[in-house]
Amino acid sequence: TYSANATIMVAYSNTDAINQSAYSYSNSIAETVASFIKDDAVLTSVAEDFKVTTKDIRNNLTVNQKSGNLIISLSYTSDDRETAANILNDIVLTSKATADKVVNNGTEDEPVHPFLYKNISLLTSADVNKVSKESHTFKYTAIGAALGVVLAFIYVFFFEMFNNSFKSRDDVERTLNVPLLGVVPHYEIDPNKQEGGKK
Repeated sequence: TYSANATIMVAYSNTDAINQSAYSYSNSIAETVASFIKDDAVLTSVAEDFKVTTKDIRNNLTVNQKSGNLIISLSYTSDDRETAANILNDIVLTSKATADKVVNNGTEDEPVHPFLYKNISLLTSADVNKVSKESHTFKYTAIGAALGVVLAFIYVFFFEMFNNSFKSRDDVERTLNVPLLGVVPHYEIDPNKQEGGKK
C-alpha cells in the first residue's frame, strides 16, 4: 500500500467572547478540527467524488493532533499512489470549504460552523511524488508468529484432551480400580547388532 501525507495549521479568528487564553482556545479548536475532518460532513462529499464509501475513507485515513500542538498531521493509505494523494488533498480542501461555509440570513452571511470558520489553513499538501510505499513485512511476520503459537497451544490442548492412553501406573490403577502388581519393561533391540556388540 501507499501512504500520502499532508499537514494543516489551526488558528483562531476571535477570542473576545471566550474566557480562555488565545492559545488554549486555539488548542481546543485543533482538537475539534481533528474530529471534524473524519466526520460525515466532510467524508461524504469526498466519497462521492471518488465513488467509494465513507467507511472505506475513514478506515484508511489517519488524523494525528497532539495536545498543545496546532499542527494536524494527516495520512491516507491506498493501493494506488495517485489515489492516496488525490483523496487526501480532497479531504483537506473539503474540510476547509465545509468549515468556511456561510449562509445568508437575509441581511448578511453567517458561518455555518462559527467555531471553525476561517481557522483552517493548509501547510503541506499531499505530493504524489512524495507518497511513500508502506512495507507490511514486520506486521505480517508478527501476526504469523502469534498465530503459530496459538495454533500450537490449541493442538497440544486437544491432543492431550483426546489422548486416552495410560501414561503411568497410577493411571492404570485409577481406571481399572485394581492394584498393579508389576510392570513388564519394554526394550528396543537393534537387529543389526549381534550379541557382544559385534555385527
